[in-house]
Amino acid sequence: MCEVYDEIVEISVFSAIDRAYEIYFGYKRFYGIVYAEANKAYEIRDKMKAELQADYDKNNEPSGEFINYFHDKYHVDMPFNIFFDLNLEDFFKTCMKSYMFFI
Repeated sequence: MCEVYDEIVEISVFSAIDRAYEIYFGYKRFYGIVYAEANKAYEIRDKMKAELQADYDKNNEPSGEFINYFHDKYHVDMPFNIFFDLNLEDFFKTCMKSYMFFI
C-alpha cells in the first residue's frame, strides 16, 4: 500500500512472509525504512504518516530537529539498497565464478 500526500510525503508498507514488514517513507530529503511486526505495521504506518503530514503542513520541509526526533522514535534505517535491490553475496559469487573461468 502506497500513499502520497501533496506529492511530497510518501509512505508505503511492504509485507513479508517470514520477516518484519517494511515501511518505506520519503519526505523531501528525508527518507528511510522502518521495520515492524506484521500485527503492528499499519498502526505504525498511520502514526508515521500523521506526523510526516503534520510537519509538512507546518514547516513544508523537514528540519534537522524533526529528522532526529523521527529517526529516534521510529528507529529509521537507511539500508544501502533503498533505491535498488542488489544482493552483494550473489554479486560476488557471480564475479568469482567469472574470474575463475578466465584463470
